[in-house]
Amino acid sequence: MLRQLIVSAFAVVVVGTLSVPAGRAAEQQSSGPSVAEKKGSTVERVEQATSRAAEKGEKAANAAAKEFSDSWITLKTKLSLLADERVSSTDVHVTTKQRVVVLRGKVGNEDARKAAEEDARKIEGVNDVANHLIVLKSAPKVVKREDEEIVKDVESRIKKDPGLQKADIEVHADDGIVTLNGNAPSLRTSTHASEVVSRVSGVRAVHNELSIEEQG
Repeated sequence: MLRQLIVSAFAVVVVGTLSVPAGRAAEQQSSGPSVAEKKGSTVERVEQATSRAAEKGEKAANAAAKEFSDSWITLKTKLSLLADERVSSTDVHVTTKQRVVVLRGKVGNEDARKAAEEDARKIEGVNDVANHLIVLKSAPKVVKREDEEIVKDVESRIKKDPGLQKADIEVHADDGIVTLNGNAPSLRTSTHASEVVSRVSGVRAVHNELSIEEQG
């Protein structure tokens, strides 16, 4: 009889250990995420971070490619040539292909030819310069004019030019060197302003300090 009681008690203990009440089981499940859930959440976060990093890298690469595009290099080279009083840049034509700047046209002397190439090579993003400039046998005569007269002519040209109507430009001149201050809607407009000013009689160089509203 005693042996039967011991066996029965042992069975009750075993059954009690193996059986978990439904309420307690639900409580255990709701107490926190499982190992599989945690692992899935970690993988998802890593994938999201990787995706964001790749996105940023792609945007940075696109921005760099846009900044150093052939058209950007051409405009920057033109601005540099127009600002250099050593170069008669009104007769210099600039094109760019695959970051190689090509200079064509005419200059007054060999120093001007070398200066033009030097200016082009300084532009960020330029891989090489093909200098096809021709040196004139006789240098063009430099017209000497009063700065006040130059400023008036420059302001008149800017006002009449349709491509500069959206630009806000102030003009200053010192011994034939014209400085442009203010704002331009784009780099192309800014470069066009320098080209227009350079054609005014008596202008030796154009220092373009216009702020660009739209980069790129």
